[in-house]
Amino acid sequence: MPVRGSTEWQHARVMRKVVNLDSGTGRKIVCGFADCERDGFENFKIVQHEHQRAARVDGKILRGDQLCEAIDAGVFPGIHRTYVFCSERHRAMFHFDHGPQGLAMLESRGGMYGYLPTGYRGGIL
Repeated sequence: MPVRGSTEWQHARVMRKVVNLDSGTGRKIVCGFADCERDGFENFKIVQHEHQRAARVDGKILRGDQLCEAIDAGVFPGIHRTYVFCSERHRAMFHFDHGPQGLAMLESRGGMYGYLPTGYRGGIL
Protein backbone atom coordinates (compact mmCIF):
# COMPACT_ATOMS: atom_id res chain seq x y z
CA MET A 1 0.00 0.00 0.00
CA PRO A 2 1.61 3.30 -1.06
CA VAL A 3 2.11 6.01 1.56
CA ARG A 4 -0.18 9.03 1.10
CA GLY A 5 1.70 11.87 -0.61
CA SER A 6 4.56 9.70 -1.88
CA THR A 7 5.56 9.56 -5.55
CA GLU A 8 4.09 6.07 -5.82
CA TRP A 9 0.78 7.34 -4.40
CA GLN A 10 0.74 10.30 -6.83
CA HIS A 11 1.15 7.93 -9.79
CA ALA A 12 -1.52 5.55 -8.52
CA ARG A 13 -4.30 8.16 -8.34
CA VAL A 14 -7.23 7.56 -10.65
CA MET A 15 -8.06 10.59 -12.80
CA ARG A 16 -11.85 10.97 -13.03
CA LYS A 17 -13.39 13.55 -15.34
CA VAL A 18 -16.25 15.59 -13.89
CA VAL A 19 -19.60 15.26 -15.66
CA ASN A 20 -22.47 17.76 -15.37
CA LEU A 21 -25.51 15.63 -14.55
CA ASP A 22 -27.78 18.65 -13.93
CA SER A 23 -27.92 19.66 -17.60
CA GLY A 24 -29.28 16.28 -18.69
CA THR A 25 -26.70 15.97 -21.44
CA GLY A 26 -23.94 14.40 -19.35
CA ARG A 27 -21.29 16.67 -20.85
CA LYS A 28 -17.90 16.92 -19.19
CA ILE A 29 -17.09 20.13 -17.31
CA VAL A 30 -14.14 22.06 -18.72
CA CYS A 31 -11.23 23.46 -16.72
CA GLY A 32 -12.17 26.51 -14.62
CA PHE A 33 -8.97 28.44 -15.32
CA ALA A 34 -9.16 31.38 -17.74
CA ASP A 35 -9.72 30.20 -21.32
CA CYS A 36 -8.51 26.62 -20.93
CA GLU A 37 -10.80 24.20 -22.78
CA ARG A 38 -9.47 20.88 -21.47
CA ASP A 39 -11.67 18.59 -19.35
CA GLY A 40 -11.70 19.12 -15.57
CA PHE A 41 -10.74 16.28 -13.21
CA GLU A 42 -12.07 15.42 -9.75
CA ASN A 43 -8.46 15.25 -8.48
CA PHE A 44 -7.93 18.98 -9.05
CA LYS A 45 -11.04 20.35 -7.35
CA ILE A 46 -11.49 23.43 -5.13
CA VAL A 47 -14.59 24.08 -3.03
CA GLN A 48 -15.00 27.70 -1.95
CA HIS A 49 -17.00 28.26 1.21
CA GLU A 50 -18.77 31.61 1.37
CA HIS A 51 -20.46 31.66 4.76
CA GLN A 52 -19.83 32.34 8.42
CA ARG A 53 -17.52 30.14 10.46
CA ALA A 54 -20.18 29.44 13.07
CA ALA A 55 -23.93 30.03 13.27
CA ARG A 56 -26.83 29.45 15.63
CA VAL A 57 -29.56 27.34 14.04
CA ASP A 58 -32.61 26.41 16.16
CA GLY A 59 -30.73 27.34 19.36
CA LYS A 60 -27.80 25.08 18.50
CA ILE A 61 -24.36 26.37 17.47
CA LEU A 62 -23.10 24.80 14.25
CA ARG A 63 -19.47 24.82 13.11
CA GLY A 64 -17.44 23.16 10.37
CA ASP A 65 -19.05 20.19 8.65
CA GLN A 66 -22.33 20.58 10.52
CA LEU A 67 -22.72 24.14 9.21
CA CYS A 68 -21.80 23.06 5.68
CA GLU A 69 -24.44 20.31 5.82
CA ALA A 70 -27.06 22.84 7.02
CA ILE A 71 -26.17 25.16 4.11
CA ASP A 72 -26.36 22.33 1.57
CA ALA A 73 -29.78 21.38 2.99
CA GLY A 74 -31.00 25.00 2.66
CA VAL A 75 -31.45 25.55 6.42
CA PHE A 76 -28.90 28.38 6.64
CA PRO A 77 -27.86 30.92 3.96
CA GLY A 78 -24.47 30.47 2.36
CA ILE A 79 -22.77 29.33 -0.82
CA HIS A 80 -20.43 26.50 -1.74
CA ARG A 81 -18.83 26.91 -5.16
CA THR A 82 -17.00 24.02 -6.77
CA TYR A 83 -14.30 24.54 -9.39
CA VAL A 84 -12.51 21.74 -11.27
CA PHE A 85 -9.26 22.04 -13.20
CA CYS A 86 -7.34 20.04 -15.80
CA SER A 87 -4.03 20.03 -13.90
CA GLU A 88 -2.36 20.81 -10.58
CA ARG A 89 -0.74 23.86 -12.18
CA HIS A 90 -4.07 25.44 -13.20
CA ARG A 91 -5.56 24.63 -9.78
CA ALA A 92 -2.62 26.29 -8.01
CA MET A 93 -2.71 29.34 -10.29
CA PHE A 94 -6.44 29.79 -9.59
CA HIS A 95 -5.88 29.31 -5.84
CA PHE A 96 -3.15 31.94 -5.71
CA ASP A 97 -5.22 34.42 -7.77
CA HIS A 98 -7.99 34.74 -5.17
CA GLY A 99 -8.45 35.81 -1.55
CA PRO A 100 -5.58 36.42 0.84
CA GLN A 101 -3.20 34.39 -1.32
CA GLY A 102 -3.94 36.71 -4.26
CA LEU A 103 -3.27 39.80 -2.16
CA ALA A 104 0.06 38.33 -1.03
CA MET A 105 0.98 37.64 -4.68
CA LEU A 106 0.02 41.20 -5.61
CA GLU A 107 2.34 42.52 -2.89
CA SER A 108 5.31 40.29 -3.71
CA ARG A 109 5.13 40.21 -7.54
CA GLY A 110 3.12 43.32 -8.47
CA GLY A 111 0.43 41.20 -10.14
CA MET A 112 -1.88 38.41 -9.14
CA TYR A 113 -3.27 36.80 -12.27
CA GLY A 114 -1.40 33.86 -13.81
CA TYR A 115 1.45 33.73 -11.29
CA LEU A 116 2.71 30.92 -9.10
CA PRO A 117 4.58 31.57 -5.87
CA THR A 118 8.27 30.83 -5.57
CA GLY A 119 8.83 27.10 -5.17
CA TYR A 120 5.85 26.12 -7.30
CA ARG A 121 7.25 27.24 -10.66
CA GLY A 122 8.89 24.52 -12.69
CA GLY A 123 7.70 21.77 -10.35
CA ILE A 124 4.10 21.49 -11.50
CA LEU A 125 3.13 20.34 -14.98
